[in-house]
Amino acid sequence: MGAKPLGVDVDSETGRVCVGHSADGTVSVIDGHSAKVTAIVAVGTFPLGVGTDSGADTTQVANRTAGTVSALRG
Repeated sequence: MGAKPLGVDVDSETGRVCVGHSADGTVSVIDGHSAKVTAIVAVGTFPLGVGTDSGADTTQVANRTAGTVSALRG
């Protein structure tokens, strides 16, 4: 997993956990049922806020320093 976890959100329908890592600009995607990391995704600089939308099967990540929002599918 990435360094300095900061933002986290859990998709209550799928059990997927997404954790933003401020030090390296990544988000770890974790299967909440098995506690295994399924992906590490590069996003913008200093990911701070993480939110999931079960209906759209997406996760949005607010990247503070970059001033951008990253959208992850699935």
